[in-house]
Amino acid sequence: MSKRAKMPTPVTMWDGPKYFDAVFTDEERIQLREKLMDVCGFGARRNGYRNYVGFEHDIEYPAQDEVWKAFCSFGFTYEKDSDKLRDYALIHVCRQLEIDYKQFAKNAPKLSIDGFIASAKMAFPDFKRPRNKVELKIQEHKLHQLWCDWQDDECVRTKCVKESHWLCSDRYAARDYDAILGEIARYNMGRPKFEPLRLVHSRD
Repeated sequence: MSKRAKMPTPVTMWDGPKYFDAVFTDEERIQLREKLMDVCGFGARRNGYRNYVGFEHDIEYPAQDEVWKAFCSFGFTYEKDSDKLRDYALIHVCRQLEIDYKQFAKNAPKLSIDGFIASAKMAFPDFKRPRNKVELKIQEHKLHQLWCDWQDDECVRTKCVKESHWLCSDRYAARDYDAILGEIARYNMGRPKFEPLRLVHSRD
């Protein structure tokens, strides 16, 4: 009697990368979200407005609740990985509705941010390791302001065709402000220390 072939175990959300197997940029996430809104009946109505609140309340937030335990078990936190949680929820909904979500994830190669890190080292010669959360928040705020300016200039330099670049951050490699601030602090510690000049008055 021949043995039956073992049925493959269905992939579940607890399988991590096998289940949540796509990463979206901000723009791609918006496009996928609007596709889901159309499929779920929350798309544009006669007045031309989409029912974003209804989609969030009825579809998106419940999906985030469903994937939350799996999301946390992979070591992610909402504070640092909120975009990933949104992606996971959208993928979870798409899998249930059998929607091809991978067509929205173009996976374009990321642009380097080495120029930004170099600019930050020049811009903040006084940055030291923050002694408390207040100093950390101030440094992160200043660093983010520099990022916004640098990103606008870099998009122009790389011939980005968009009129507004606020959604372009995903074109670039991921930036870890904590790591960058640490790199700036180490760089500043290695700066040569110059003694202040003393004026010597001649009596002649």
